[in-house]
Amino acid sequence: MVMRFALIVLILAIIAAVILSGFLINEAVPIPQSTSVEGAVIITGLELDENNQILNPGDTFKPNQDFYIYFNNNDSFGFDQVTFQLLDTENDKILAQEVYDVDIEENELYSLVYFGSPGLFRILALVGGQIRATREVLIKE
Repeated sequence: MVMRFALIVLILAIIAAVILSGFLINEAVPIPQSTSVEGAVIITGLELDENNQILNPGDTFKPNQDFYIYFNNNDSFGFDQVTFQLLDTENDKILAQEVYDVDIEENELYSLVYFGSPGLFRILALVGGQIRATREVLIKE
């Protein structure tokens, strides 16, 4: 009788542990990363000041929320076009690509973008076909 009771308690404890672990395990929230080549940088944020600088840079936005991309090449572009690519980090699939005509002597570019669904996405800035900077953004509800 005692063995049967102990077995029932053990089974109930295992079931409770399995159920509780489902509630207690927090899904890891990805941390957006960035890369830079020779000081080039991408900064993202919701608004610009009067000097076209991003106020309160951030990397977490809501689905379908417009936000700014600021790219500084840290040197003149040296080419007449800059390309922004938007990638899904799960499969590196290019979701969108935009080519901008620029003055070869300039070094800054702004754009407005949004992502329609939640996830972790990567923005790439390419100059002369070479990646100069990346910035990941987290889109969450």
